[in-house]
Amino acid sequence: MRKLALSLAACALATAGAARRAGAEEIRAISDRYDEQIVSIGPQGGRTVLKTEKREIPLELVKQIRFDEGTHGEPTGPKVILLNKDEIRGSIAAGDKDSKDSFRLKTTTMGDLEANLDKVAAIFLDVPPENERKLTSKHLAWLNAADFAGRPTQDTVYLKAGGKTGGIVESVSSKGITLDAGKPLGVLTFPLKDVEILVLGNTGEKKLAGPKGTAVRVRCGDGSTVSGGIIKYADGKLVLEHPLGSASSPVTIAQKDLLDLFVLNGAFVYVSDLEPTKVDQKFPDGMEYNESLYGWKRDRENFEGGRLRLGGRTYEKGLGVHSYCSLTFPLGGAYKEFRAV
Repeated sequence: MRKLALSLAACALATAGAARRAGAEEIRAISDRYDEQIVSIGPQGGRTVLKTEKREIPLELVKQIRFDEGTHGEPTGPKVILLNKDEIRGSIAAGDKDSKDSFRLKTTTMGDLEANLDKVAAIFLDVPPENERKLTSKHLAWLNAADFAGRPTQDTVYLKAGGKTGGIVESVSSKGITLDAGKPLGVLTFPLKDVEILVLGNTGEKKLAGPKGTAVRVRCGDGSTVSGGIIKYADGKLVLEHPLGSASSPVTIAQKDLLDLFVLNGAFVYVSDLEPTKVDQKFPDGMEYNESLYGWKRDRENFEGGRLRLGGRTYEKGLGVHSYCSLTFPLGGAYKEFRAV
């Protein structure tokens, strides 16, 4: 039986005053917290095990690992959002002339990646953070819907100067976005500097296959949020099974670029990682309801979509809601405890 939590706050409050030992990671397990340096994470006896110099902990019993307490400013530059809701910061590089289905993404944390367009939900082109949140609410609400209900039927290029053009994307590269807009416009190329956001329609994949093993989500110093199956952590590097990687070239992130790691399918599950089967949200009579602004949000505050704050503290996990909001989640008898603040 697994434990269910609305946010990280419940276990964090009990340890808020403790200082982390220099050179150590903060490991938050279900039953305790440890400030110890991680030696390795990897398979052992049919399960994934985290090892420090003092102990071995099954990774399924870990909620969070905090690698870096440093403060990082708001990220800037292009951001690619995948269908699994990963957000990857990087620059779009010159493309392969023979490849029209993918583009090269140069990142500071994961090196060069080949991003298949069928796995991408949207690309933000150097949009200010405050506008990113508004555009996400406006154009990507379908990412949170069952079976991506409401996803646009075609690809759409939104320009910084205003206006939009729909069609089918033929290529993405440092030279721009090439879009077949159909008759009478034909094939158009938009320089990246003129584009605010590209939203990919439903011609791509419906869902991305989940990892085979223990699934984690990591938050990186460059503003990227990446999820996948953990292959190993050793020698200061985290290796992940990821949609933009391959068996021969998995995604690798250096420890210096890691901020947090959350275990997604262990003995502790966050409500914000579950899909509600019923959503009922509205305003009182006489008030206009705008779902893009006031609809519930995962791991973000309601309205502008900033980081969750409660009692002067900031939390990475939780639900942002407005009154009235009722969310129903199927538990299936899989949990024995609920923790929330």
